[in-house]
Amino acid sequence: MKDEFQHSPYFGTYYYVINLTKEPLGSQQKLREALALTIDRDVLTDKITQAGEIPAYSWVPPGVPGYEQQSTDFKA
Repeated sequence: MKDEFQHSPYFGTYYYVINLTKEPLGSQQKLREALALTIDRDVLTDKITQAGEIPAYSWVPPGVPGYEQQSTDFKA
């Protein structure tokens, strides 16, 4: 039934929440930034979820009309 199958982009964001009420993450911004740097978004999407997602570096995904994608220092 390949003629009936339709593949369309999905507009959604998956994210992990870290409990900041527990120390040491709650009071140490540098530690939270280091944790964010260790997450390899390319590995998550290519090797773990494997559903064709685009790695997210912001809340608004690339390709949204009228929105200029912001760059992040840690993406490279």
